[in-house]
Amino acid sequence: MRKVLFIACTATFAIACGAPANTTNTNPPNSTASNSSPPATVSSSPAASASPLSSLKASVGKTAVDIKLWDNKDVGPRLEKLMGADYATMKKFWGTESPIKADGDVLMMSGCEPHNCGANQYVMFIDTAKDNINVVHIKNGVPKDYKEKGDIALPKQFADELSTLKPSK
Repeated sequence: MRKVLFIACTATFAIACGAPANTTNTNPPNSTASNSSPPATVSSSPAASASPLSSLKASVGKTAVDIKLWDNKDVGPRLEKLMGADYATMKKFWGTESPIKADGDVLMMSGCEPHNCGANQYVMFIDTAKDNINVVHIKNGVPKDYKEKGDIALPKQFADELSTLKPSK
């Protein structure tokens, strides 16, 4: 789909470059419409600058297992690098899970050890715009944070939910 969109935009731009210039602007000032071809700097494809994680926004309402998150080439290897040996442990105990939720560009999902969620659970946050992953593992009341590129600024709803899962200090 991205290739088709890119080709269509490129073809439109190429055709417009060969058209005679329109020297009369019939659009009112501040109009978003234009009678001339767009400047060359606009011809870059929006998909080219998108985060590799942006496609995950389409997975809202599904679970990590439903979308085979661990096998996703843009997520699995990064989680493995981020968490080291703990990544295999997370996959092993990610049995009972919540559907993926979104608030703006931030996704939230959680998974835990079946019949032992209170003592062994994981909460994952993915910032699809800033291409960043954070995981919080709460084991026996002790949280351990994994931050790929630093803290993700959590929307209030997600921060509140995480605070109910983490033990009080």
